[in-house]
Amino acid sequence: MEETKRIYDLKRGDVVFHQRWLFHRTVPMERNAISGRIASDGDHLVYRRYSIRYGPGSSIIPPGYGTEPSVISNDNNGGRTADDVAHLDAAWYPQVWPTFEQNEIEQMKMLAMERLPEAVEKSEQRKRVIRPRRTRQH
Repeated sequence: MEETKRIYDLKRGDVVFHQRWLFHRTVPMERNAISGRIASDGDHLVYRRYSIRYGPGSSIIPPGYGTEPSVISNDNNGGRTADDVAHLDAAWYPQVWPTFEQNEIEQMKMLAMERLPEAVEKSEQRKRVIRPRRTRQH
């Protein structure tokens, strides 16, 4: 796989769009290339990114002790479909096709302001607990 890999010189505003079966991973940055870019055009080292993955509403949300924000926020969401979570709890997995649901747009504001920050904090706490256990296994 290494012999056939492609590395793209992404710049701010670029979009990577691919189907879900594509094997992909993050490639370590080369410091010399980064220094040259900073010297030439003043770009920052790290770009913020926004990842979107579309999936069917019938997708099952993994249950159990993990880092999935909807399950951290409400244990009952584990094992439900994305559609069920949207109907029984909140728009953690909003419908985007064939149309948006207006009530989900309002719920997303509440999620972003209230429940997601709490879930992210709990997720960070869980990662600190999980990380040492994973290290010992390898």
